[in-house]
Amino acid sequence: MGNIERYKKPKSSLPGADIVGLYQQTDDTFFLFGEIKTSSHSEYPPSVMYGEHGLKKQLEDLCENKDITDKLVKYLAYRLKNSELWSLYSNAFSNYMHSDGKKVHILGVLVRDVEPRKDDLAARTKKLERFVVDGQSIELVGIYVPIGSIERFPHIVSKERERRSASNVEKS
Repeated sequence: MGNIERYKKPKSSLPGADIVGLYQQTDDTFFLFGEIKTSSHSEYPPSVMYGEHGLKKQLEDLCENKDITDKLVKYLAYRLKNSELWSLYSNAFSNYMHSDGKKVHILGVLVRDVEPRKDDLAARTKKLERFVVDGQSIELVGIYVPIGSIERFPHIVSKERERRSASNVEKS
C-alpha cells in the first residue's frame, strides 16, 4: 500500500486526534477518538481546558464534526487493513455507518502534577453530557503524577527513546 496520509483537524496544529483506535465494549467494537492535555498550572480547572485549542473545544469537535471523524476512520482503515485487527475495525465501521457517525467513544485525558481535585473535570463532564446520544459515549480521565514531574517529561521521553533505539539495533 502507498503512503499513509495523516489527517489534520481544520485549524489545528496537530494531525487528527491525539488518540485514535478501537474501543471494545462487551461484544461490540467502536472507534475511539481522544485528546490529551497536560498542565502544571495551579488553578482548577487548568487553562488547558479552555480556548480554541483547549480540551473542551477539541472534545466538542470530535463529538460534532463528522468531517474530522470520517478522516480518522479512513486513516484507521489504511493502518489496519490486512492486520489481525481488521475484523474489529469492520465491526466498528459498521456501528459508525449505521449510526451516521454517532456510535464512537470519545476520550479526554488530563495529566496534571498538582493535588487532585474534582474541579478539574466536573464542569466539563456536565457540559459534555449533551453529546451522549445515539450511542456516542464520552469518558474523561484525570491522571495525577507527582508534583513537578511534568517538566521532566521531555527528558524522560528522550531517555526512553534512546533506550528503545539502542535495544532495536542489531548486534553483529
